Amino acid sequence: VLDGDATMRYIFQVFYEGNESKAERMVKYSDGKSVAFDVRLVPGREYTFVVWADVVTAEDAGDNHYDTTDLTNITLKDWDAMDETRDAFTTTATRTYNGSMDLTLKLTRPFAKLRVVTTDIQSLTNLGIVPTKATVIYKTGYRDTFNAVEGKAAAATSNKKEHTNFAI
Repeated sequence: VLDGDATMRYIFQVFYEGNESKAERMVKYSDGKSVAFDVRLVPGREYTFVVWADVVTAEDAGDNHYDTTDLTNITLKDWDAMDETRDAFTTTATRTYNGSMDLTLKLTRPFAKLRVVTTDIQSLTNLGIVPTKATVIYKTGYRDTFNAVEGKAAAATSNKKEHTNFAI
């Protein structure tokens, strides 16, 4: 559910001959669950199709939480507890174009999504307690860079992270 000015940004980029400099990149904004892109391709060439979708605050506002300048090196701009505006999705597919192609791609999350849930909300409410804050400590390294072309995250760093008193 996107509130206010938030919308989904879909970045579609086509690579051929493994060369990013020959890439075609298009961006669309939509609150719907699907978008369509039309591209011109040369028959007989192998192409890699890459899609990255994330939440932005407004159309043409640029990157919100992820630096997507280079889809081979998408990085978190700021590292904080997960919220709905940090959600992102991606996929990649490689195909040889033979003159006609209709490609449907299903997006998945590139990073885990943290969701803190209480199962005893009614009991807490009866006691007059309203849970509003949580603390999560990651004791191992975390991944903050993703290569959407290869479909994998970079190696985990050795830094530990702690989210203290973030809003639920």
